[in-house]
Amino acid sequence: MSRARIFADLASGALDMSLSGIPTPERDRYVWFAIYGRVRVYALIRAAVAARVHGADDFLHQDQLRFGVVRTFLQPADQAQWLDQLRRAQRLHEAVNVDDLFQMLKRGRIDGLFAVPPFFRKFITDLHMQDEIIVQDWSPNDKGVRGGLMLAKSRFSEAEAERWRALIREMRDDGTLGRILGHYLPGTETKDMLDY
Repeated sequence: MSRARIFADLASGALDMSLSGIPTPERDRYVWFAIYGRVRVYALIRAAVAARVHGADDFLHQDQLRFGVVRTFLQPADQAQWLDQLRRAQRLHEAVNVDDLFQMLKRGRIDGLFAVPPFFRKFITDLHMQDEIIVQDWSPNDKGVRGGLMLAKSRFSEAEAERWRALIREMRDDGTLGRILGHYLPGTETKDMLDY
């Protein structure tokens, strides 16, 4: 489902729960959050242009380069302002979901995108793009954003949501979350994700 559809369905009660949500005041009106991680956003740049791009300013100053985003994904404020500059210059392409975004990168329609490790590790592997993509950290001092399970308030009481939160805390404390994440992410990324 597109992210826009997921949030609309959570708000209407047509969807009970979903993963990977970032709390906002608007979303807090219709979902309970059970936080299970913190993620940082990285820039993924096509290898063919990565030698000329070492940060956001380098990308911005090369008029031929195009960037992609998922339409409803939240970005940190500094990245959102940077993306607005690309949007005004008609250099920003919007996808409805992560699958489409990575297909745009694979096909060369865009030269870069922002993504979090759980997404980009999967798509780089699934699309055999290991030699085509360079992962760059454009915000080394950023601590990332907390995210987690979203439970529709129309379907779950606050007490039920608290039981989900307790279950996730237990899974973190007993190492279950670390083992699950460690199956998909390198150790340092797993550790960073669980530091929330």
